[in-house]
Amino acid sequence: MHMKRVKIVLACLLATVVLSGCKSTEKNLEEKNLQDITINSEKSEEKTKDTGGLSNEYITISAYKGIEVEDLAASEVTDEDVEQKITSILESNKILREIQNRSAQKGDIATIDFSGENNQFKWKEKNLQLQIGSGEFSESIETGIIGHQIGDEFSVKGVLPEYYEGSEGKEVSVHIKLERLQEAETPQLNDQFVQRISTKSKTVDEYKEEVRKILEEENGVTVNLEERAKIWKQVLDHTKVRKYPKERLEEERKIYLMQSGMSEDDFSAEIDLEEISKEKVKEYLTAELIAEAENLYPSDEKMKALEKEYISEYGFETLEEMEEMIGKGEVDKLILLEIVQNWVVDHCKITK
Repeated sequence: MHMKRVKIVLACLLATVVLSGCKSTEKNLEEKNLQDITINSEKSEEKTKDTGGLSNEYITISAYKGIEVEDLAASEVTDEDVEQKITSILESNKILREIQNRSAQKGDIATIDFSGENNQFKWKEKNLQLQIGSGEFSESIETGIIGHQIGDEFSVKGVLPEYYEGSEGKEVSVHIKLERLQEAETPQLNDQFVQRISTKSKTVDEYKEEVRKILEEENGVTVNLEERAKIWKQVLDHTKVRKYPKERLEEERKIYLMQSGMSEDDFSAEIDLEEISKEKVKEYLTAELIAEAENLYPSDEKMKALEKEYISEYGFETLEEMEEMIGKGEVDKLILLEIVQNWVVDHCKITK
């Protein structure tokens, strides 16, 4: 459930991914009859929609159709990029081999039982796996394992990671039993390895081309997301808030606290909770006004289908379970936000 929480909180607090692409040809633009995004502020509110502007009692959007964004070319994938990616793949497919006839060395994977205590707290772990010398657990304790063999019991002094309550970064003595030693062996890049991990390639040369295509696709996705983020930011930049609905600011404040698992006292001076709430309310108000103007609100039947897709995508069983995690009504707001972002992106103009 912890990983679900992280994934959903990121989705809610950082950004909603835009799924559609921009149409860049003049033919598409003519078919959509897009207008210049420059708005004459002296025009009446009745006419602002025709030129890409909207207004209600809370906000004024001066432009949202025909937003221009520079065409970003994906970076070229080099041979070095391919080699680095393959090296990373080899590293992630290391084979663990048992060590029986020697003592622990730097780089070995050790499985230990350990216990320790201070005046207030006691700590105990069984079958804890760590890589000696990596520093990922505790460099001082990892170093203390070097030279010992499987079955050895010994004490070392070291600093436990901060997530051990009460350790407070102070040196403590821990008792260790070394249960298991393994060494990681990086596989060789050969046809046999390729056939084991790839369903498309049979030889090393074929696999390098497969990896190249994967990297090219990843570069394209990255560029696409950058373009989309710029488009939506422009819409928000063209949106001026007249006043914030107080009840919605309070609602977003409570939702943010719930999603983050923090209290107001936990926030530092650098984090402005009120400003965060205003940004979310502004974004939702903008999406709602565009959705109303362009008739983008899905039917009840369509919304239920989209809710099911959203729930499934984030690994929840029911809408109630997901809303318990991110806040009641948040799913529908996120879905509408995504629909509107898609529409805005679909009606953008890419410039060279």
